[in-house]
Amino acid sequence: MIRINLLPPEERASIKAINVVTIVAVFGIIIGFAMTFTGIYLHMELRSTREQMEGYKETMASISQFRSAINQLEKDIKAWENLLAPLESQLRQMEPPINLYHLLQRVALSTQKGHVWLRDLTLSRTGAVPISGYATSLTELDRFLAAVGRDPYRVQMGSLSWEEQSGVRLAYFLAQMGLPTEGDGK
Repeated sequence: MIRINLLPPEERASIKAINVVTIVAVFGIIIGFAMTFTGIYLHMELRSTREQMEGYKETMASISQFRSAINQLEKDIKAWENLLAPLESQLRQMEPPINLYHLLQRVALSTQKGHVWLRDLTLSRTGAVPISGYATSLTELDRFLAAVGRDPYRVQMGSLSWEEQSGVRLAYFLAQMGLPTEGDGK
């Protein structure tokens, strides 16, 4: 199909010019809106970023205050530790090497369970606790020594002899209880 334009040539040229100008104007408006929107968006983002940066600066300032306070506290702690060091060594010298309450509780519970009577229990500064007493049989004595010698303590048997008291034959024993030494392998 053939198209025939019956308009005069001057009007034909103006229609083409109007179409081009309209297209350029529409693209210009679209680009203008896009640039305006982008500018506004970037301006808002810039403002938000500046506010965040101010917040970060304030946080960094407060953190530096806390760091200096922490450094001062660490210095104070070291000074106090230096002042307390002589007292700690004196306290260690005064303190028995073993927990006496725990040791006496262990001995008391072990003697209550069977037929073992203690004659003597001596507490010394070295941590060794000599024990002497009576048992009705070797089985009872073994049970007592096993109960007393559980961790963290150890028991070392000294001597054993048999005595007769009021017609009853009893095993008289001497033992030593204490914490394991470095040479014991524990």
